[in-house]
Amino acid sequence: MSADQRVLAVDLFERGFWYRTVSSRLGVRVRAVKALEERFKIWGRAALDSKPTKQVYSFEFKLAVVQQIPEGESTIPDLAHLHMISSPTLVRRWLPPHTQLRAQ
Repeated sequence: MSADQRVLAVDLFERGFWYRTVSSRLGVRVRAVKALEERFKIWGRAALDSKPTKQVYSFEFKLAVVQQIPEGESTIPDLAHLHMISSPTLVRRWLPPHTQLRAQ
């Protein structure tokens, strides 16, 4: 997805459109638009800002974050926002395979 398409997508999110509609309107893959929408829900227009470097997290940090999920302390998007993690998808990647989660 180009930078211009991301800006247009965020404009549509702000107008209340869902990621599937935005994907269709812009002719962009659904998966890419959904990922942007998740970041937008957490960060708003700041989701458009690119980071100069990729954040590296320690094993201990990742473990502490994912241990909060089964205990029901927070949802994955809430944890991403709380710990200033760029995307809920990143937190999901830290989960052990075949982890059962309630709807988030």
